Amino acid sequence: MAQQIAIIGSGALGTALSKIFVDTGQFFSQWDVDQTRPRTHATAPAAVELADVVLLCIPTNAIASAAASIESHLKPGAMVVSLSKGLDRDSGLTVDQLLMKYFPKHLVALLSGPMLATELVAGKVGIGVLATQSRSA
Repeated sequence: MAQQIAIIGSGALGTALSKIFVDTGQFFSQWDVDQTRPRTHATAPAAVELADVVLLCIPTNAIASAAASIESHLKPGAMVVSLSKGLDRDSGLTVDQLLMKYFPKHLVALLSGPMLATELVAGKVGIGVLATQSRSA
C-alpha cells in the first residue's frame, strides 16, 4: 500500500516534489501559508491528518509555527521530514533539534542533498540523503 504524503510548503522545492508525485501517481496533500501558492487543503492540520510522511519544505524559521499548527493532528507513527537547512534565528537550534523538540512522539528525519528544484521539475535526477536517529526508518 502506498504511503500518503503531505507537503507543507509550496515554494520551489515543495512544488517540484509535488510535480514528481503527480507524475508518478503518488497521492499527496499540500499546504502553504501563502494562499496564492498551490494547496490541496484549506488548513495545514487538514493536509497532514492522514499522512504517513510529512515533508516540511519551509524555511527553518517557520518550523516552530508549522509544528504548533500540525503536531496534534499527526497520526501516530507519522514521520516528519524536513528539507530545511541552517539554524533557527530565535532559538539558535539546528533543524534536527527543532524537529525533536516539536515532534517528540514522531520519527523525525532530515533530507538534504544536491536537489535543485528547477532540475527536478525538468525531470533531471536529484540525489538526497535521508538522516534519522532511528535504525528502523
